[in-house]
Amino acid sequence: MPLKIGFPGSVDEVLALGPECLVVAAYGQILPSTLIDAPPFGSVNVHASLLPRWRGASPIAHAILAGDTETGVSVMRMEAGLDTGPVYATASVATGAEATTPALTRVLADLGARELLAVLDGLAHGTAVAQPQSTVGVTLAPRLRREDGRVAWAARSAIEVDRMVRALQPWPGVVAPLSGVDVQVQQGAVTDSAFGFAGDVVRHEGESVVVQTRDGGYRIDLDRLRPMAGRLTVTGSEDSQGFYPYECARRLAARLGLALVELPGNHAGMIARPAEFAARLRGLPWAPASGDFAPADEAVTR
Repeated sequence: MPLKIGFPGSVDEVLALGPECLVVAAYGQILPSTLIDAPPFGSVNVHASLLPRWRGASPIAHAILAGDTETGVSVMRMEAGLDTGPVYATASVATGAEATTPALTRVLADLGARELLAVLDGLAHGTAVAQPQSTVGVTLAPRLRREDGRVAWAARSAIEVDRMVRALQPWPGVVAPLSGVDVQVQQGAVTDSAFGFAGDVVRHEGESVVVQTRDGGYRIDLDRLRPMAGRLTVTGSEDSQGFYPYECARRLAARLGLALVELPGNHAGMIARPAEFAARLRGLPWAPASGDFAPADEAVTR
């Protein structure tokens, strides 16, 4: 399919191929009726949800965000509306309490391919029958925006934060304030909370910290944490193009009550290896004072 179906000549380019059936999956664009209606066997869309639930561009992420215990794929006959066409076939899978968007995408891709082959075979033999979608249970899955990944600790429960971290990969990612420093959270888990205000780091568990949410605690694994620097993000690779300024690292270590020991090499290289950074943090001072965590005497060496 053309990169943009709205570009001049794109529809004519597809029609010139003389397709007997047009198949799209995760295309993200609404096709014009002149293209949908042209193939003799019609146009088919493989959609990653159990329609009519989660019509739209981001069905997998929205299923995880909503805490759905089940999702699946729908193979439907396309029409002018947004994922509103009658459905030839569906197949479901359990979502799982630890499901992530990348992992679930792979599962649904295989499932969708299997169902699509069966539908195409049915179309070729005249046995495929599409059933209208129910008018009950319609939900929308709009395109994700960068701001959807921003965590407000006072507004979210630990369960909701966990769903965000699992759902919003790889885009837009989850960014949360941690002791005054914005970090990109890539992995964590719901855990017991302790006394503290939302957003407080309430305890340290090995290479992890526990942050108080609106309801419950959320454990952030430091070796899967990516500090933010403006619009740049540390990737964790040896030749990272991102960087994490030394001052930002100093602030994070001091506010968490941890000593930051500089590794060999320049500052960017030091922080570009977050697993090693987290290993250095493990077991170092962690001293609560007056409901907050006191800096370890600015214990940062340069």
